[in-house]
Amino acid sequence: MNRHLKGHEDSVIKCSICTQYFKTEDEKKQHNYIKHPSIICEICGKVFAHAKYLKYHRKMHEPGCADDRNRCPYPNCGKRFTQKSRLEDHLGVHTGAMPYSCEMCSKKFRCRYAKRDHALVCSKTMEFKCNLCDVLFRHRGSLRNHKNAEHSGKKYPCRCGAVFKYQTSLVRHMKEKGHS
Repeated sequence: MNRHLKGHEDSVIKCSICTQYFKTEDEKKQHNYIKHPSIICEICGKVFAHAKYLKYHRKMHEPGCADDRNRCPYPNCGKRFTQKSRLEDHLGVHTGAMPYSCEMCSKKFRCRYAKRDHALVCSKTMEFKCNLCDVLFRHRGSLRNHKNAEHSGKKYPCRCGAVFKYQTSLVRHMKEKGHS
């Protein structure tokens, strides 16, 4: 519950892979290099769930790929985007605009992609299917977690000897047992 409430605080930065929160981008970047080293852009520190997304993202750093037309105009931001639609969605972070709403429940979103994923939940449609065992999920992140836990062989060991399939289980265990 505390972790959930922390996400509502102003100027809190959340790790895009795990449940950690940070006060500064530098703290988040340092965390990413230590905890998620294989899927971090070495140029800007952005974290990705899969290496293929990082490969696509790296193109943004190539000269001429993401020019000033798709650069955030807000001071101290400087983010660049390969697609104009991504920039338009990003601007909502600065303006507070939430132009996308769910047709079923009217919940509002800054980003068209968040609205799309929410609509799957709202409509009870299970669209994300594991290509290895045919289990269905309503959230892309749930499918990703399932694949990591059930099909990758990846394990999260604690120094006490306990081993977990899910990184969140390890984090919870460490907090409960005082291993931090």
